Amino acid sequence: MFSTTGGIYVLDTMDAFVNSFGIIAVAAVMMLAITYVFRKLGVLQRHLDARSSIKLRGWWPALVAVVVPLLLIAMLWQELKAKIDTPYEEYPADLLGVFGWGMVVALPILAIGLSLIPWRGTVSLEDPTTAEVDGGEQA
Repeated sequence: MFSTTGGIYVLDTMDAFVNSFGIIAVAAVMMLAITYVFRKLGVLQRHLDARSSIKLRGWWPALVAVVVPLLLIAMLWQELKAKIDTPYEEYPADLLGVFGWGMVVALPILAIGLSLIPWRGTVSLEDPTTAEVDGGEQA
């Protein structure tokens, strides 16, 4: 579809909507999840302090837990309002509805659905020192 004459418009629409909402939303959700859902901000700070030459101080958790998520949510709201108020590049409403707003709705559903499918590969999340290597030999 992208190689057709109208394909550039479809690609441009998908790119504009997915990048406008997807990247900002994922960053905000991940910061909020690490901080408030999983409560791992302290673990992350200790890990970064142990491996970095710059030690994170009290300002860093405040930025990750409050300031940056609020700024990202404000950016997301501003982008949402802009896309609703003014049709993107004055493209037709059906193009924007299917390949713009449709992607904004469909991609998170698809991503969650795919993440729920059990993994059946050979990669293991077990400790590599006890995982099987080369047909059953222990490392």
